[in-house]
Amino acid sequence: MQADHRKSLKKAYIICVDDEKFVLDSLLSQLQNKFKDSYEYEIAESGEEALEIIKDIYEEGNIVALIITDQLMPRMTGDEVLIKIHSLYPKPIKLLLTGQATLESAINAINNANLFSYLRKPWDEEGLLLAVEKGLTQHRLLEDLENQVATFRKFVPRQFLEMLLIKEFDNIEPEIVKNLELSILFCDIIGYSTLSEQLTPEQIFNLLNRYFNKINPIIEHNQGFIDKFLGDGVIALFKELPHYAVQAGVEILKILNEFNEVIIKEGLKPIVVGIGINTGQVVLGTLGTKDRIDDTAIGDAVNVASRIESLNRIYSTKLLITGDVLSKLPSTEQFKIRFIDKVKVMGKSKITELYEVFDADSLDQQSYKLSIQPHMEKACQLYQNKDFFAAQKLFVQCLEQKPNDQLLLLYIERCKNFIANGCPEAWDGATICMVK
Repeated sequence: MQADHRKSLKKAYIICVDDEKFVLDSLLSQLQNKFKDSYEYEIAESGEEALEIIKDIYEEGNIVALIITDQLMPRMTGDEVLIKIHSLYPKPIKLLLTGQATLESAINAINNANLFSYLRKPWDEEGLLLAVEKGLTQHRLLEDLENQVATFRKFVPRQFLEMLLIKEFDNIEPEIVKNLELSILFCDIIGYSTLSEQLTPEQIFNLLNRYFNKINPIIEHNQGFIDKFLGDGVIALFKELPHYAVQAGVEILKILNEFNEVIIKEGLKPIVVGIGINTGQVVLGTLGTKDRIDDTAIGDAVNVASRIESLNRIYSTKLLITGDVLSKLPSTEQFKIRFIDKVKVMGKSKITELYEVFDADSLDQQSYKLSIQPHMEKACQLYQNKDFFAAQKLFVQCLEQKPNDQLLLLYIERCKNFIANGCPEAWDGATICMVK
């Protein structure tokens, strides 16, 4: 019986409350003879003392399994004690010794403190121990159920169930579907294959878990939740306005800078991630069979988010958002944003506008990008209008400030190619990006 408590490293207590010392001694003796060292025991001679003891037990990370209290005590009666305890700590099983009190006290505790049982004083030892044993059995069952639910929630996000309006776990089945407008954040480690080749499997798992434990609180703080772990990547969903997803992306990059400082000191190479964010209609639902069900989010908006995350490798960026995200931000002044390109991702005919959010860059890098932004926007506009000579000239002027700017070099190379080979008449200004 006690093995479950020891696995959790928590001590489980039985609390006895009575204002008469000889009653407490009798209770304690009977309980210890029956349950021995399966539980810890505490006694209190008043309701106030009991509350202090219980508070200390929980603050130390332990639990109270069962409380037995007398009814007739000075200052606080037994039912008042149990009601007060229940308001603060609802999980312990509660027994009331009614003595000469009427049934009203027991009924009050039943209605307001979830009283498990009540016994008349003087009690029958066998009856008392049977009631206590049944109460402890129920407490263990409730603890086991709570642990199972907690384990279940590690695999199926609570927010996912709430979005699908699923209140009972046994109601989950395939083909529960809901259409929602969500923002989708894809985050993936760039160069993960190379990183994994340098570490043992145990080291990789340890590093990834440390990394995920850094970014998950950020996502949840910004009203989102991780829907999937994809090896070294995550898919996070945000029901609220897209700026929460963008803010989460910025904070992930900032915390990653701090995390990298730590792991570099451990002899590990820094982690570089790419983040892609899109917003739109998503089909949220359950897939699988009656024996194996998984939650998933599908739809064009999800696919686009995945594709633009991969584009960080082409544009040497870290955080890309779509024009749909930009159009739904409460204010474009909230973040530092610059236009990157118009693209058609693999399998899509629709043009997607790409923007970089660079709030997590170093101050020098932010200053540089802001200084060339007016010229960059003009150059991109000329490029879109097929004036490749003028566009190239402006891109080259910007490059003078930072000769290794990969985005500028990319655009200059494109301009050279169009100037040398010509531009298709039907060209719509979009780059076709063959990324998966």
